[in-house]
Amino acid sequence: MTLKNGSWGAVWVGLLCVAWLQPNHFPPWVSFHSELLTFVAIAILFVICVARRTHAELIQVPKTAIPVLLLLGMTLVQVCIGITDYFGDAVIFVIYMLAMVFALVAGRYGTGDGRIELLAWGILVAGMGSVLIAFLQSFHFAETFPFVNPMPSWRRPGANLAQPNHLGTLLLWAIASAIYLHISKKIGGLLACVLGGVLLVGVAMTESRTALLGVFALAVWAGLGHAEGLNLRRVLFSVVAAGVGGLLFALWPHFLSEFQEAGLSVGSASVNTQAGERYIVWPQLMSAVMERPWLGWGPRGVSVAHNAVLDRYAESAPFTYAHNIVLDVAIGFGLPLTLLLVVLVGVWCARRLRHVRGASDWYAFALLIPFGLHSMLEFPFAYAYFLLPACFAIGMLDAGRANCVAIQVSRGVTIALGVAWILVGAVSVRDYLLAEEDFRIARFEALRMGKTAENYERPRLLVLTQLEAMNNATRVVPTPGMSIDAIESLRTAALHYPWTAIQNRYAQALALNGNIPEAQRQLKVIRAMHGEKVYAAVLLQWQTKAEDKYPQLREFTNR
Repeated sequence: MTLKNGSWGAVWVGLLCVAWLQPNHFPPWVSFHSELLTFVAIAILFVICVARRTHAELIQVPKTAIPVLLLLGMTLVQVCIGITDYFGDAVIFVIYMLAMVFALVAGRYGTGDGRIELLAWGILVAGMGSVLIAFLQSFHFAETFPFVNPMPSWRRPGANLAQPNHLGTLLLWAIASAIYLHISKKIGGLLACVLGGVLLVGVAMTESRTALLGVFALAVWAGLGHAEGLNLRRVLFSVVAAGVGGLLFALWPHFLSEFQEAGLSVGSASVNTQAGERYIVWPQLMSAVMERPWLGWGPRGVSVAHNAVLDRYAESAPFTYAHNIVLDVAIGFGLPLTLLLVVLVGVWCARRLRHVRGASDWYAFALLIPFGLHSMLEFPFAYAYFLLPACFAIGMLDAGRANCVAIQVSRGVTIALGVAWILVGAVSVRDYLLAEEDFRIARFEALRMGKTAENYERPRLLVLTQLEAMNNATRVVPTPGMSIDAIESLRTAALHYPWTAIQNRYAQALALNGNIPEAQRQLKVIRAMHGEKVYAAVLLQWQTKAEDKYPQLREFTNR
């Protein structure tokens, strides 16, 4: 490894580590800072790969990019026929999809120069650092250290990812990295066991059932997935590790309760075994799929699709993703494309699993298994800091294999595409920074805190039109005589962002402007999505307005 290539490799892995460890999470896009760092990291890695090709050499895009290209094509169709409400949603989706292609190409070309080893070390460092942060959060030291993100509760720390399930997946990646570094003879067996034990404690701290399933799946892969075949010692070790992980998971709440100031009751000190909201919402979303089975609802269309059917149900929850990658794709892009993608991915996985070539292939699957399992129960694929490393791992599995190239692109075209991606991304960053500040001001206005400067002008966003619409919707005061365009703008925002305040404004605007049936339907949506307590507060606000200003709202409060 030359100093130059090694240094740049360390930079991209270092940026990934910072993305996982930085503590800043601000609305409306709480993961913005981490995802921006990840995009920069993958851009650097992609530039390294392209720079090392000669001018005459074509850039080989692997066949694993075909599903991504199909999604890009469908997005273009949806934009052209008007399925997508916001142009900004399509732009962001394209940015992510192209980043996936870059990561796939980088993974295919980036297996040399020790980059896999660098990635493993980076993930391991981020994992161990996250365990330390999780300990600080669990034992009430978060406020003491400025580099620790404070959690709303001492139970289920999320480290600086701020989400327990995300922390669980990162720690599973770190366990896989420790195993890989041991297989590659970079660390000894005792050190690998110590690191794995600490990381398993971290997984238990999250109380993430998805992560626990990942522990078991990773144990199976560690015991049976090696290229050299079955090894009884390795299988027994994997069984023991899985057992230790399960035991820690069961005991952690009781252990933690002993250190709390007031302690916990036996019931509250147990692991959560409830089915959760997703099993209530999934049938509702499947019903929404059948409303538009061919072309779907567009990228980020889950909340819109959910609103379309939710008045038929008594209980639900606000979902912006389906918490299942297959269902997310079906809602966004229709059943035919979803079935095609499932077949393509299934065939690819079967072929690669039959021919695991060595430690790097094992490690790539060890990263993909927890990510894939998590994606079937939540949406880690919506976060660049998981999605792009996973795509890099997929590219690793295609490295050096024959008959896996789909497209060959000239170096010049690749550079032009990369420059365009960077420019659009830069405009998006500019838009987001303006939108974040305007969102803060809009929240203060809604809470009647302070006074906005008289010369303040709302920013005009070039790309992130959905955030501009969201901020505008938070300032709307529903009145009779609203224009059709104003009501339509409020509609798209309310359906896109399932927040009570915006949904309530939209329902009031409908009621005050004569669309009684849809106003009634939106109230049913609010009741099912947010529960009786929130619904009662909404009706109380309507009753107050009916008594003070708009008597036509009284008929809704008597229901």
